[in-house]
Amino acid sequence: MEFKNVMTPGSLIRNSTGSRIGEGILDIQSFCVFDQEQDQMSCGFRASRCGKLEFNSTQSDNQDEQPIISIKRGLSKRIALVPNVGNLVLARVVRVNPRYAFVDLLSVGSTIICDGFKAQIRSQDVRAHDVDSVVIYKAFLPGDIVRARVISMGDYNAFYLSTAENQLGVVFARSTAGAPMIPVSWEHMQCPITKAVEARKVANSGVWSMNK
Repeated sequence: MEFKNVMTPGSLIRNSTGSRIGEGILDIQSFCVFDQEQDQMSCGFRASRCGKLEFNSTQSDNQDEQPIISIKRGLSKRIALVPNVGNLVLARVVRVNPRYAFVDLLSVGSTIICDGFKAQIRSQDVRAHDVDSVVIYKAFLPGDIVRARVISMGDYNAFYLSTAENQLGVVFARSTAGAPMIPVSWEHMQCPITKAVEARKVANSGVWSMNK
């Protein structure tokens, strides 16, 4: 998702043809999704962190040198926003146990927040079916970026989130080898380096793609 050049992990970088990638940008040519805004399949550059998209022209005398695109951390203006029930949010998983995934909220809708809100995803809120058989560590791991919906204000410690919709779940994760993984099914992501497949509750981003 994006809002006035504010990017969140997994955001498609449009109009990036002819640019070089800088900090906070991933070149994932094998991960293609259907871009509803452009009404076509889109592959390539995606954001790996929250921040503002910048196109920096080089200072070289070479006029043919390509500009560098990057994601600058932080915003010039802090936004005070409290999540409400029903809001879609992005969150980073910080730890898991058999019953919960504990997360830090990164954005509400298209607005990046900087207020350190905490939230939890309970095992019964991970998916809409077979809720009694959910294994948290097979759905989320620390470091994953998750798209979720606020379902309760929770208690004084944290909000309660749900990923029990097709479009909700992990949108960005790194493999045990440290590489950004590619979604290959509703329940699995693959490391592009080792080809190892890891379990996740994957958000439906459009069309799964796996190089064979």
